[in-house]
Amino acid sequence: MAPKEIDSSVFSAGVHKNRACENCHANATDTNMNTYSFSTDSAKTCTYCHTGSGNFGAPLIAEHNQVGQQVITPLAACNTCHDNNGMYLTNAGTNGTTSAITHYLKDVTNRSTTPYQHLGPINTSNCIDCHNGAYTNNTSWGTPANITTSSKRQHTETTTAQCDLCHKDSNILTLASVDFHNASVQPVTGGSCTGCHSSVATSLGNHSKLNGTTAVDDGDCQTCHYAPFSMVTGAANSSNTHYCQDCHTTAGSGPVKPQPVNPTNPLIKDGLAHGKTDCKWCHVAGDQPAYKYHLNGPRGTATGTNCVTCHVSANLPDSPFHAPGESHSSQIDGQGGCADCHGSADNHLVGSANSQSPPAVSGLSAPTSVISGTPAEIQATVSDVTYLLQIAAAQYQITNVSGIVIDWTPMTPKDGAFNYASEVVNATLDTSGLKGTYTINVKGMASGPKTDPSKPYYPLNGQWSSVSSTQLIVNELKGYINGTVRNNSVNISGAIVITNTGVTAISDANGFYSLNLVNGTYQLTTSKEPEFYTNSSVSVTVTAPATIIRDIILNRKPTGTISGKVAVK
Repeated sequence: MAPKEIDSSVFSAGVHKNRACENCHANATDTNMNTYSFSTDSAKTCTYCHTGSGNFGAPLIAEHNQVGQQVITPLAACNTCHDNNGMYLTNAGTNGTTSAITHYLKDVTNRSTTPYQHLGPINTSNCIDCHNGAYTNNTSWGTPANITTSSKRQHTETTTAQCDLCHKDSNILTLASVDFHNASVQPVTGGSCTGCHSSVATSLGNHSKLNGTTAVDDGDCQTCHYAPFSMVTGAANSSNTHYCQDCHTTAGSGPVKPQPVNPTNPLIKDGLAHGKTDCKWCHVAGDQPAYKYHLNGPRGTATGTNCVTCHVSANLPDSPFHAPGESHSSQIDGQGGCADCHGSADNHLVGSANSQSPPAVSGLSAPTSVISGTPAEIQATVSDVTYLLQIAAAQYQITNVSGIVIDWTPMTPKDGAFNYASEVVNATLDTSGLKGTYTINVKGMASGPKTDPSKPYYPLNGQWSSVSSTQLIVNELKGYINGTVRNNSVNISGAIVITNTGVTAISDANGFYSLNLVNGTYQLTTSKEPEFYTNSSVSVTVTAPATIIRDIILNRKPTGTISGKVAVK
């Protein structure tokens, strides 16, 4: 049988070009080729050099191989993928183009770039290509699992960045920066809801019993999360998740409702009247990840709170509840307490009391005029005229004859917080770029009642005052051209100095003149008739607020004598 030949020119261009034959064929020598047999001297496999501690300084392959550290691919050996077109160099060897692929292996990953540059048919830094794309379940590429039908979780992820959440370690920023053999590629630990989301596996409060036991298990999770969705913020919605109102109202469609399902059950919340009719407004206020609908159960952020917590100790701008602040009572029940006007001190039954006069703005002050670039301090007092509610916001607006120059912009309370029924508010107006006459408008907002009843109180939906206004003139920054008009050493008084823009000065008894001008280059014309010739040769550039000194010379006209007689005819 004729010996099999290696295409040496292609081998020398491949990834193994620096290896000697005996590195893989241990017993092969230059003199025993006639008797050498593969059956008694098996060639070293890829894993001999590229896994474990490795050999010959070969790059180590940690994951996505048949002996992977954590991500093991039992259906894909190295040659499963590297025997495909595009993974090896075309050759003329008689040992076959793919049966001894290690001779012509192509380096398909450029590790000197970030992210890696891929020179083969598959981008192995893109999880989706194999697991939810063109190569999914392709036997030629090791039958990559289809994540959309995964038995662990039906994934809806479509980008590698979404895979980062569960499948990378802390040594890299993103899976897209490494290839799939990298040790930072990780399997999910646990393989179940509670296995991955251990932070919420300790207690769901009363929701721990959704699946019939007091322990938190996957059945509790799947009772609410009834359809798959991506593991990214915002992916849970009403198409895949049951929310509070689905189970806690008589009309809701949720699978596990508090019994009996009627309005007498305190856990059935029909006709909710408090604030925004949405449970999460109180129970997961601020959208805090530590609470959500999970840790410590359905009470969430609302645990331990009452009227005073939200409406006296805090105000509309204050997180997490952003509730209207009141200043008329710190008593909840009893004579003069919340229930007197609001019908009940029960958080779910309390009613609104909206017969409230709007707040008022007084004492608006600002400079009458400033030089452009000089800060203008604006101050006003915003008060709830009935002293029942705290002031929650104040804003200013700048307009001129052309319209709005600066739209409504927040002002800050002088004492540092909106927590009283009367607040002194401030703002610093940057006048850079402004020039001319402007109107400063100021308005304030009490924390209630709502301006738009269809929206929550926050943000900025309390009751606004009428607008209070004052005028501000912003003058353009100017510089000076100063100097003396003279003829030789004699100063000339009464000379007229005029710019090409029409600004005029007259020299005083000492010949001194001064022009106050905005930035620009000016041509000066100086004259005093009839004694002197006009001088139009002086050009000066003004850069405000600098003063430029420029003396001006006028040449005297020649004089003669006119003589004669005056006669009467």
